[in-house]
Amino acid sequence: MVSMLSLSGVLLAVAWFAAMRSPLSGMVGGIAILLSITAFIIPKFIAIWTIPQLAEASATGGIGSEFADQLLLILNVSVPFSLYTSFDYLGFWLYALFALVIAAPLFKNALIWKFVAVSLGVFGAAFHTLLIALLMRKVFPADIESWFLGSTLFLIVAIIAAVLGFRTTGNQS
Repeated sequence: MVSMLSLSGVLLAVAWFAAMRSPLSGMVGGIAILLSITAFIIPKFIAIWTIPQLAEASATGGIGSEFADQLLLILNVSVPFSLYTSFDYLGFWLYALFALVIAAPLFKNALIWKFVAVSLGVFGAAFHTLLIALLMRKVFPADIESWFLGSTLFLIVAIIAAVLGFRTTGNQS
């Protein structure tokens, strides 16, 4: 949870920085990040609120235990297409949307920001390409995690470069 909020905080700062060049892109990118925070928080809330209650109902065999058994299957964290993990992938899709919206305004800045823009652009394009491949059944459910999480390496590179960009930009003021 802390890492997701930290990452989202850096991406919100990147959106703010991009808004200096393109206010609309910065605002749309910021909204995408705020929505991603919501998408990431929902499964965490399910994990601390719903799943323990479902597990207790299922274990005791009382009223609603059959319903609890079914919901526990739907919320299975280890299955990449479960409801629980779908919210996480929704959050990453919103990150990818952010990346595509924000890449062009960032490219109009110093060299380090061009690197951030290209890294974000590659992440956004790769994630959306993988999503299309998944919808066309070229990526199989068993491979979802490795393919999609592999694309986040570009996001990590962009974050590291953005932090360096903020340090460089801060020293010039």
